[in-house]
Amino acid sequence: MQKKDIRMQEPLYTSAFFTLFIGSILGLAYTFRYFDIEMQNRIILGLEKLNIIPFIIAIVCVILAIILCVIYVLKIKKHNFENPTKKMKAFTAFTLNEFNDDDEFFNKATNAATRIGYLFFVNAMSVLLVLLLFQFPHYVYMVIILGICIIQNLVYYSRMKKYYQ
Repeated sequence: MQKKDIRMQEPLYTSAFFTLFIGSILGLAYTFRYFDIEMQNRIILGLEKLNIIPFIIAIVCVILAIILCVIYVLKIKKHNFENPTKKMKAFTAFTLNEFNDDDEFFNKATNAATRIGYLFFVNAMSVLLVLLLFQFPHYVYMVIILGICIIQNLVYYSRMKKYYQ
């Protein structure tokens, strides 16, 4: 397995998707803050200016996510063309690609990396439950959950990279 193998790069793509999703959520959260009636009245009266920058950031993140999605699908198609016996699915809801083991070494590496990644995930969720006791806006919790997912994928990637060096 090489570093250019899509199975090695997949956690990086997933982390990039989550990062762009965070940018979209934050941009939309700050944009929709202005749909409050009192805020609309202040904007109409000229007491406050509408800040369009968060909306532009959200749109850019969505466009970048679409571009990244196209690149990811093309990489998967290339992998499937070059490896007809080891085909991968671009998007799946039931079987994660990290569980598609094709040889004994890859099986051992994914088991170890997945175990560490999910141990982090379980511990981070318990911390998130404690944070639910505080009154944060809803988008803060969404960003925290997506941040946990990003870190989990990066932990998985770092473990897989360690096996292949």
